[in-house]
Amino acid sequence: MLTENDNQPAAWFRIVSLTALIWNSLGAGQFLAKITMTNDMIAKLPQVAQDALAAEPLWYTAAFGVAVFAGVAGSLCLLLKKRLALTLLLTSLVAVLAQQYYVFGISGIGHTLVGANMLMTLAIPAVAVLLILIARVANKRGWLL
Repeated sequence: MLTENDNQPAAWFRIVSLTALIWNSLGAGQFLAKITMTNDMIAKLPQVAQDALAAEPLWYTAAFGVAVFAGVAGSLCLLLKKRLALTLLLTSLVAVLAQQYYVFGISGIGHTLVGANMLMTLAIPAVAVLLILIARVANKRGWLL
């Protein structure tokens, strides 16, 4: 008979789960900073940034929120060894892909990004995919309940 301690996750899994929670929490902080910007704060941005913000559709901002908060919840579920992590992380990825579609497909802003901005824009979906793969491995190994 298996006890709770018979199938404990590897140490790397806890480290990755905690790192994922921090990563997604930083994204949630960025989202909250964005949606709470005052008109005065926006006015201090370069004109190109002001124009980009003004042009963003509501669904893009909603996708941003879903991506980060589903990511936070999914990462927390990973840390707590809950199978719900898979669904939440997949939800986060779908929202991230919606954002990427806007950035690279609709607005064209993605084609103007360089350096660290481009790196971060590409890292976000890569991390989202990686977290789903890790959650799948954890589930197959019986680490998620």
